[in-house]
Amino acid sequence: MFSFKCETKGTAKATLLFRNLFSIIEHHYSEEIVVEFYDEALRFGAVQVKAKTVFFYNSSVLRTIILPNNYTDLDLLLLKNEGYTEEELKFNNLLDVIEQAERRVYYNVRRAASYLREYGIMPKEIKKLLVEKLGIRLDLDEKDIKLLLSKH
Repeated sequence: MFSFKCETKGTAKATLLFRNLFSIIEHHYSEEIVVEFYDEALRFGAVQVKAKTVFFYNSSVLRTIILPNNYTDLDLLLLKNEGYTEEELKFNNLLDVIEQAERRVYYNVRRAASYLREYGIMPKEIKKLLVEKLGIRLDLDEKDIKLLLSKH
């Protein structure tokens, strides 16, 4: 585990490969290292490295989102109810994953509705059941569902 004595002038958070960070720290010989944050990059003294994500929008701290090892689409969809900001979801590389989970749930709603149509059950009723029973937020209407399903 690493521990650094730090002094800061603001709040920032970045994601980069651990081996890159370890190599920079291991090969740095002075007692002090100045870390600067840039869009998509960090500078450690004279060494600049790309970062997967860098955030320093305001003084709020971006939370790390912990998911189970074998998380499901339901786990992802429930994140929308937990008050995470779009920046936090982006920082945790979850925006695309959540969109894919939404696409799958809407595909499954349409598929279930096609099987149950002869019994008079419509997609909006299945969507309502998911919202009420599972507590997930599905805030797209039928037009949005068709658009989402047509992607990829």
